[in-house]
Amino acid sequence: MLLSLVYRKDFPNLKCFAFSPPGGLMTKDLAVRCSEFVCSFVLDCDLVPRLSVQSMSILRDEVLDLIARIKVPKFVIAESIVKDILGKDSNLNLNDYVHLNGPLPDSDLARQLERLKSVQERRRQDFRGPIIKLYPPGKIIHLVKVDEIRSCVHDFARCLTCWTSNVGYNYVPVWESNEALGEIEISPTMYTDHFPNRVCLELEKVVNQFRDKSIMGFAAYPSPVEFDIDAHV
Repeated sequence: MLLSLVYRKDFPNLKCFAFSPPGGLMTKDLAVRCSEFVCSFVLDCDLVPRLSVQSMSILRDEVLDLIARIKVPKFVIAESIVKDILGKDSNLNLNDYVHLNGPLPDSDLARQLERLKSVQERRRQDFRGPIIKLYPPGKIIHLVKVDEIRSCVHDFARCLTCWTSNVGYNYVPVWESNEALGEIEISPTMYTDHFPNRVCLELEKVVNQFRDKSIMGFAAYPSPVEFDIDAHV
């Protein structure tokens, strides 16, 4: 990706295809200006294109806030997760486990979080340099997961690392703005979505899917598509 910026003047027709590029890479102005010759591909919840100082700070604050809202012993939540992985009925209801709405319940942890927020705010005010947000480069094609491919053993066996049947997923490509990947999404596949073999495999599937629709005479989506994700999840 960075080499394409270096050689663009010498090779005006140069095109760059970036696969799972890092999020904390370019200023917004540069990320948008290089859209003319850079196209980036991101697989679903891939962690790396979302990584930046800002996104890590947001994730830290959200995790600490969630921990402070938990109203049951941690082993109860762990037990429910294990039952869900094993396909057993865990009767998991977030309202029974977490204070979802309103201010944080009073506790030692909640008071510590308030002190931490005060310290962070003072540090931001004392910091005199510019805070530069960084973004993934160019035009971004995001392969969005729309459903899981099921098998006959789906309800009886799940992978302990990715919490799925390992059969696979269906994806649809959508245009994303450079700002759209500004927060880290917690997902069982947030790490494996960055593996080169997975990115290559899912891109091939999407390409074949659109090509087959075109060959069979169906009204194929433009590639990538403007897609109503909520209607297909």
